Amino acid sequence: MSLSSDQPSQALRDARAGDTVRVLRLEGQEAVCSKLREMGFCEQAEVRILNNSGTMVCSVCGSRVGLSRQLAGSIRVSAAVA
Repeated sequence: MSLSSDQPSQALRDARAGDTVRVLRLEGQEAVCSKLREMGFCEQAEVRILNNSGTMVCSVCGSRVGLSRQLAGSIRVSAAVA
């Protein structure tokens, strides 16, 4: 993902394998957002995309997490600044 800090956010599902992104916000039902936060997808969390073909596999908070593309669409991200 080639986002600069002044570009708008994108859905996590649009990130490519190898990208490192930062969670900006979660969208959707509060119960779903709460569960995502419990899994480590909190605002400002850094997420590395390990696989984005079919089910997304991400590394977040030291754990590998698989997400459906639909669920990944509710996570808004920007490029992580090194």
